[in-house]
Amino acid sequence: MISGSFLARCILLKCILCLFVEIVVEGGWTKAEEKQWIEYRVDPRYDVPWLDLQQGQDIPQLGMGTYASNGSQLVESVEFAIHLGYRMFETSSNYENGADLVKGISQTGIHFRHAFITSSIHPNQMDYETTAENLQNMLRQLGRKYINLCLLDGFGSIGDEGKSNSDMDVYQSASRRQQMWKALEDSKDLGVCLSIGVINYELAHLKELMAYARHIPAANEIEFHPYFIRNDLLAFCRTHHIVVIAYGSISPKGLLFELYMNNYILIYVYIYGIVVIPKSNDRQHIADNAHIFDFTMHYNDISKISQLNQNKRFFFDYSKFPALDPNSISTNREDL
Repeated sequence: MISGSFLARCILLKCILCLFVEIVVEGGWTKAEEKQWIEYRVDPRYDVPWLDLQQGQDIPQLGMGTYASNGSQLVESVEFAIHLGYRMFETSSNYENGADLVKGISQTGIHFRHAFITSSIHPNQMDYETTAENLQNMLRQLGRKYINLCLLDGFGSIGDEGKSNSDMDVYQSASRRQQMWKALEDSKDLGVCLSIGVINYELAHLKELMAYARHIPAANEIEFHPYFIRNDLLAFCRTHHIVVIAYGSISPKGLLFELYMNNYILIYVYIYGIVVIPKSNDRQHIADNAHIFDFTMHYNDISKISQLNQNKRFFFDYSKFPALDPNSISTNREDL
């Protein structure tokens, strides 16, 4: 149970954040206020921590999701976020918003190489060719020759009943995951993906992948929030230098977190050394999220949030997809 004093500190934090960024009641900024804020954010790398990513890249610990966002709304949100120090943006081959994302970045005047683009790849057919086609489609949307981080969804489409898009057995499913991963590895070798990773891989899936992979995944994007702390998976990723990216960190589906709680929850996730990618088109929320690094949490507050852990998911349970025993996979790393 979170105490009244803890909630009071959350409310105080919310007030401080709003005052600090001088957000007006209507949610908009005057040109003078926006210019003052832009000038304050001189070096984004100083404000937003960056984590070491495999293959010599760094990744910002705060990014911005773009799911279900497009058009002028996305362009304006991206432009505003960059002024606040954001440099990482997540998109997907399914979002069809790459052109709007690029437009928002270009309108700020920063060089594109200073923006970190993460793209998730969702091949419906779950094979090498379709994965490669998804990558090419994403490059066309972005108008780029490379993507900083490509993340593979190796499980196909999930229907209403939580079933995959085919009734594959364990061996066939593992074989297709291997084909898709090989497409990402080849794209990395060609410089199309500077780093490659996975989405929703449980511990068993990571062990399976690492039994045949030429390139160890640089990142794993998973559901992570105070109600679902993944200690075993986090420990494995840290041991193998796999950066964890969290989705569903604030206001998970089915929860009614008050707005002032979101900042504390993001700070809590940040303390774990995890990349957070909250999605918002609201200027106030975007600005609030950018300031989680300006504040610290008392140990007692961290402990209280930790007590919320119920190992409870609010999104699909990907552990339902079985994985092969890595000891049963040939060490020559040919097709399964």
